[in-house]
Amino acid sequence: MAIVRGMAVCVSVLLLSCWIATGLMSNPAQAACANLPLALVVTPAAGSLPVTRNASVFYDQSGRLGLDDVADSDRFSRHCNAYLAAPAPGASLWLRLVLEPAPDSPSQWVLSFDTSGIDDIRAFQRLPDGRVTVRRAGRIVPPAERSITAWRPAVAIDLPPAQRAVIHVRVRGVAAPTLSAVMLPTRAFQAGSNASMMVAALFYGFLIAVIGFSSVIFYNAGIRYTGYYILYVFFVLVNTLFWDGVPYRLSEFAWSGGLANRISEMTGTLAGICLLQFGRQVLRLSGSASTADRIVILAIAMMGGAGLLAMFDPVSLAWPLHVTQMLGALALFTLSVRLAVAGYPPARPFALSFLCLFGGIGLSTWLYYLPSGTVLDATGASFFLLQPADWAFYVGICGEALFMAFALSALIRLSQRETAQAHAAAQADLARAQVSAQETDRKLQAVSARVAVLQNGDTIAGEANGLKASEVRLVEAATAYVQAHIDDPELGVKQLAEGLAVSEQTLRRRLKSSLGLTPAAFVRAQRLERARQLLASRRYDTVAQVTYAVGFASQGHFARLYREAFGQTPNQTLRGDGPAGELPSAMASCGPERR
Repeated sequence: MAIVRGMAVCVSVLLLSCWIATGLMSNPAQAACANLPLALVVTPAAGSLPVTRNASVFYDQSGRLGLDDVADSDRFSRHCNAYLAAPAPGASLWLRLVLEPAPDSPSQWVLSFDTSGIDDIRAFQRLPDGRVTVRRAGRIVPPAERSITAWRPAVAIDLPPAQRAVIHVRVRGVAAPTLSAVMLPTRAFQAGSNASMMVAALFYGFLIAVIGFSSVIFYNAGIRYTGYYILYVFFVLVNTLFWDGVPYRLSEFAWSGGLANRISEMTGTLAGICLLQFGRQVLRLSGSASTADRIVILAIAMMGGAGLLAMFDPVSLAWPLHVTQMLGALALFTLSVRLAVAGYPPARPFALSFLCLFGGIGLSTWLYYLPSGTVLDATGASFFLLQPADWAFYVGICGEALFMAFALSALIRLSQRETAQAHAAAQADLARAQVSAQETDRKLQAVSARVAVLQNGDTIAGEANGLKASEVRLVEAATAYVQAHIDDPELGVKQLAEGLAVSEQTLRRRLKSSLGLTPAAFVRAQRLERARQLLASRRYDTVAQVTYAVGFASQGHFARLYREAFGQTPNQTLRGDGPAGELPSAMASCGPERR
């Protein structure tokens, strides 16, 4: 219950912070651009032109209106916002931007957006002679028809100096709750796009390196459940590639917006599930039937359900998945802290890792749904490099992976220490067993001589070895009875006493005084010696046949006793791999015979 209450408090604080941020972020944007002129003057010093803040906006809910339907209409209005709400599925967002270039201003510009998840962008520009140029970009636009092949959808805009220009832009199929646009000079756009590609490439390379490091641990350190972490990083890599629009940039295939969004949400779901399952293993929750384990299992189920919703509608129903991912990271962080307090050494770096993940995903999700308008005031390449939602995600994932590397190293050291301790304990047990076996061998030396005499049927020699005639006859009779019923797994003390017509107490006393063995140990010794003879003679083809022929009900139990008695396995004796001992050296130390 303490874990549940802690998670509830954290989630409540997060939601309250988002609500407060909504109020703080909306009003300044209105005040900052309320007095903007109708036409935006383009000067030579302009590093960028914030389109969404200066453009007039119209939402076509039908999605069927063309340029002629909206160009001269009064449907447009000024929103004065740095970010605009994305159009609903099937609807269109129209932007109208009036520009007045200075005589010496750049003539080549590029209209770019802050997200790669846009299906179709069309920029209409009416020329002085009445013709209209159309530039296209977007995920469903064939490569041959794209205005610019860039990291993110972008269209080229020509602004002849000292000529007023009116540009209409239609945007459809946005896989984000908001969007913003900016116009950059061609050189600034290329520099910013290349810098953004470099940062993304470094992030992809980092993820690939993490996969390689985790694979080394998986194959060499023997920590098999790192396979879940490898899958997690792989799915994060695929998710990021699709989210950043890499298939759009590199492939000749016109990716459907719905397909790319669903692949992104699916891989995000699988990444979260793999990480939660990995957390169950490293935090030693799996199979414990504890409350903590049930919480993680519940988080996995919730994430799977939220992922199905997101795949059904990646635009409107993605938020449950994002919230569940944050809750999953928060749950792992909370459980790691509890284990760290309890003294589990790897739990501390695990806690830091999951904290970075929770912070990165939480901040990225916050800025995704409630973006900040400060980025649009940046110039040139800064528009690409100062996207806070992307940086929050990158930093969160990188921090998680770095601390996870420390956590896995601590886990390996702990595993090696536990292995060394177990090995030392096993060596100590072996040494004690060897001492006990040597003592037992010394005690059984006299018994060995007596048994050998009795097996040869030499009564006089038996008496010479300290055995009374009555004891000799009893041992001979007991040996003959056991050999006659050796294949009976039910043969025990009671049946042997009845067969010899003596009481169980008398049988125990006489065997103990004459051979130093209990009746159960005597029967077991006879079975093992008979088994050795059968195996050595190869009368049977398999160990199982010999096991049942001498009255053992369990082949595993027989093999263990045989190895303790003769120093080799039954299979080795059957193959002839060296001679077995003549007499069980541990028969006096064995417990009651298992039937």
